[in-house]
Amino acid sequence: MKTPYDFGMTIKNLRKARGITQGQLAEMVYVTNTMISKYEANAASPTLETVQRMALVFNVSMDYLCGMEKTINISTVQLTPEQIQITRDLVEVFRNKQNLVPGKISAVRHSIIGRIAIELEK
Repeated sequence: MKTPYDFGMTIKNLRKARGITQGQLAEMVYVTNTMISKYEANAASPTLETVQRMALVFNVSMDYLCGMEKTINISTVQLTPEQIQITRDLVEVFRNKQNLVPGKISAVRHSIIGRIAIELEK
């Protein structure tokens, strides 16, 4: 049986994981401290705009906040197109575990590491 989704717990866990107080989160999403407390207690539901702001603050999707996505996104804000492509390539390579030899770096992974090093030198 699937357990019910707990929006308040999701917000509370994300907030605590980032070391943010209810007051700080309230300032970041333009609501009162009392409203954050109510959201975390599931005594009130945030507006769409507040959920959007929370998604930005926590660097997660709105789907994640609403219990429809179980993964956290990687933000590409302020990355160059090349850095975005490197990130995509890196994720894809590590998702594809075929031809994985323990203790050895494949040519593809070695290439991506080289591209990362070049970007870091810029």
